[in-house]
Amino acid sequence: MYTTSVHCSYYSSFFSMKHFLNKHPHNSINYIDQDNYNNAGSHIFIYQQVYERVLHDSTYARKFRTEYQILKADRRRADYSDEQFTAEESLVSIQRSKNIQYTLNEIIKKL
Repeated sequence: MYTTSVHCSYYSSFFSMKHFLNKHPHNSINYIDQDNYNNAGSHIFIYQQVYERVLHDSTYARKFRTEYQILKADRRRADYSDEQFTAEESLVSIQRSKNIQYTLNEIIKKL
């Protein structure tokens, strides 16, 4: 019952990263160009670009990386297994997504 919210939490973060790259004031990648970089997979590309462009040397880097990797792994379990997530696990995924979005918003404020 709560499994779909894990999926939605991941994609909320993913699309926030896409928006971040599109709106980056110094180093943006528009949505069309983002979609054209599918050699490594669009999700990997988007994550790597966000990380390499601004996070690699920030105080947010480790938390962002950890939150994203766990959320992505949970989304894979939600989408590709028969496992059911509990309400508590769902809330944890929602919070991870909010943490990622908060981090991106804080970085944009500093650019």
